[in-house]
Amino acid sequence: MREAQLAPYVASGALQLLLRHRAVAADVTGDRVRAIAVRHVDTGDQRILRAPYFADATERGTLLPLTGTEYYVGAESQAMTT
Repeated sequence: MREAQLAPYVASGALQLLLRHRAVAADVTGDRVRAIAVRHVDTGDQRILRAPYFADATERGTLLPLTGTEYYVGAESQAMTT
């Protein structure tokens, strides 16, 4: 299970998992994502996440369109990423 692999990081406080949350908005300056608003799918509670970096680890890249930043879908060539 994925959560078991992350358990040491959660236990140390290095990582917080927000399960059953969906990104609903992004605060972007230029190409820099400054904050992400997420909402709990059951309660509707919303919170703002601020971090130096955000990684879209969703299966379909659902965070990226909210940011309005440039991104590619699919496999990029090596020339596109270097």
